[in-house]
Amino acid sequence: MQIFLINAINGGVVHGTENGKKTGCGINLTKPDNIGKFVSGAPMQDIVDITCEKCKMVLAKKLIKESNKELARQLKEEKKMQKHGGMG
Repeated sequence: MQIFLINAINGGVVHGTENGKKTGCGINLTKPDNIGKFVSGAPMQDIVDITCEKCKMVLAKKLIKESNKELARQLKEEKKMQKHGGMG
């Protein structure tokens, strides 16, 4: 999952977004009111880069959930390989 940083022009707060349309805390970046208030930044390197606490919590939960799904998929594949390897 790629998360991009969104910088607020007036407050200096850094938000995060995964799709470029909405931040983790719910700010709609496609509304004309918000287009001038926020500037897209670089891809996130670490969750600490985000200063908005709500964005940080929401995106951290999504990252953990995605990581758990990936781990479960890998474990399922390993079990399948062991099952087929033992029979053949």
